[in-house]
Amino acid sequence: MSHRYKFASASKPVANDRAVFQGERYRLTVLTEGVLRWEWAEDGAFEDRASTFALNREFDDIPGMIVQDTEASIVITTDLMSIYYNKKEPSAAGFHVTCRQFGWGEGKWYYGAGVDEYNLRGTFRTLDNVDGRTPLDPGVISHNGWAELDDSKSLLFESDGWIAERKKPVAGTKREDLYLFAYGHRFKDALKAFYSISGKEPLLPRYAFGNWWSRYHPVRVDRWMTSEMDWLRLCHLLLDRLVHGRRIPGRYGSLQG
Repeated sequence: MSHRYKFASASKPVANDRAVFQGERYRLTVLTEGVLRWEWAEDGAFEDRASTFALNREFDDIPGMIVQDTEASIVITTDLMSIYYNKKEPSAAGFHVTCRQFGWGEGKWYYGAGVDEYNLRGTFRTLDNVDGRTPLDPGVISHNGWAELDDSKSLLFESDGWIAERKKPVAGTKREDLYLFAYGHRFKDALKAFYSISGKEPLLPRYAFGNWWSRYHPVRVDRWMTSEMDWLRLCHLLLDRLVHGRRIPGRYGSLQG
């Protein structure tokens, strides 16, 4: 690859050991009082590298929790969520999380629920070819009190900032890397947790404001100089992905993150 991402090299992707509960094929990580990370890997090789979603998993403050860990199951309770997992291959009956502010009957997530209809959604990667309304990607807040985010296929980063290839699953199985936000209707707290994990959006530097030029198809350098540069005063020349011709192999995951 031809680029190193500085923000990735400054990340803290390895969670504190005291927040991790691990078996041969599963790993639970309580990142905050309302955020749970759950991984499943048949070979027991879990992922500790940063992703485009999760740059930071190590925090100074470990959330207060009560843990009941037996051979048959594990129950973890924080101020905001109660986690039950039977330590087996995941199922709706054996893995669920309750948002405690709602009570037992509401605000309950079951494995396999995916994105619910009450999710308040997030953003959209691009407006290319969009005319009118367009569906938004899932967000981290919901009227149901929980929001599931699947990070199984996003792009990874090595510790030096270079992009990395994901570990391949055992033949006939799948790797899963899910994050559950269980903040109930404490939407601001959920967004604060999101930025703690994903990193804050930096402000654009002063030099980024001005004239920009980009074109979404291959262009020769000599044609830039003759047809564009001679009349347009440029502050930035953007090389769109079809212009620079780079393709990131699918084995590295998705850039959309």
